[in-house]
Formats: sequence, C-alpha cells, structure tokens
Amino acid sequence: MPVALACALLAVSWSAPSLAADLDVQAQAWAAACLTCHAPATRSAAAIPPLEGRPADWIATRMRALAETASDGSVMGQIARGYSDAEIVRIAGWFAAQPKAATP
Repeated sequence: MPVALACALLAVSWSAPSLAADLDVQAQAWAAACLTCHAPATRSAAAIPPLEGRPADWIATRMRALAETASDGSVMGQIARGYSDAEIVRIAGWFAAQPKAATP
C-alpha cells in the first residue's frame, strides 16, 4: 500500500506544474484582447494605462465595472462582458504576475 500511495503522490506532483502552466497560457490568451491596446508599444500613458504589475483586485474590479456598462458602446465594456467572473479573476492574476511596466 505505501508504494501505491508514493506513486500516486509522485504522479500528482509531476502533473501539477504542467497544469499551472496551462492555466497561465489560457489566461495569457484571454489577456491578449486587452494587450491590443494596453501593450507597451501601443499605449499612451495618459490615455491607456499599463496593466502589467497592477494588483489583481484593481484589474478585476475595473473589468467587472466595464462588463456592467457594456451597453455604453465602449470596446472595453464589450470585451469584458465576454468573460465569466472566474475568467476575469484569472486574467487579472496573469497581469498582476507580470513585471510592472515602465512608464514612457
């Protein structure tokens, strides 16, 4: 029995990092919609704030607010409305984990 338990624990420990990496890749793919405008090469510091390195709660709160006002016709609202709350949390977490953007 101890051998089976050790094998099971070993299998779980090997798959966990790959699962975490897959989640990061998915969140990055969702964040690509934001990076169309918020990428360092495309934004103006005053008009389009950087998202990299910001607190996840700050990003998630703003995305939820934008999703609620999607009827105002803004592109950001329409994009945010397409994500579930769980996806918003993952996107916000991905941006928060990125190195803080340098200000232009």
